[in-house]
Amino acid sequence: MKLGADDWVQLLQVQNLYGHVLDGFLWDKLGEVFAPDGVFDPSDVGLPVMRGLAEIREKLIPIEEGPNRDHIHNHVATNSAVLSVGADGIVKMRTKYIVAGETDTLSFGEYDDDMVKTPDGWRIKRRKTRRVTRHRLENLPTHQE
Repeated sequence: MKLGADDWVQLLQVQNLYGHVLDGFLWDKLGEVFAPDGVFDPSDVGLPVMRGLAEIREKLIPIEEGPNRDHIHNHVATNSAVLSVGADGIVKMRTKYIVAGETDTLSFGEYDDDMVKTPDGWRIKRRKTRRVTRHRLENLPTHQE
């Protein structure tokens, strides 16, 4: 399988849309990010594995909109790269992320995604979140002359 320009645009759109959906509580747009049978595995950051759009929505709404809303917000995705295109049509991608949370922490990590082309366009079939590091803002190094 060879990716065309339209494929690249759609793949990057999905990567970028994810943060907008979560941070804007745009739950009706989850289906523009995840495949209907998509799997979201944020277990590395202490959240449960979620399977299928209904469960992803059900588990994310209380996390993102609940009383601890200030603990998880401002998802920023960057440096998306296609790692491989399989004969089975699965595109493996890796995207760096920064998440500001708890009002005084920054988490850095990566999303490892299996992307699949559906009748509605490219969607995440499986997303594994891997936290690389987490910092309290007061502990970030500063440049002093």
